[in-house]
Amino acid sequence: SITEDAIIAAAELSDRYVTARFLPDKAIDLLDQAAARVKLSATARPVAVQ
Repeated sequence: SITEDAIIAAAELSDRYVTARFLPDKAIDLLDQAAARVKLSATARPVAVQ
């Protein structure tokens, strides 16, 4: 789950560093990318096939 602090940080940081879009779109995109990265890193990697 995404904490309230993470949502606030996404809004503040995206407003400061992402200039190509407007709030709330850029904050939502930032949260979406972060959640996707966490999900991908949490999945198990397949065993190498010999």
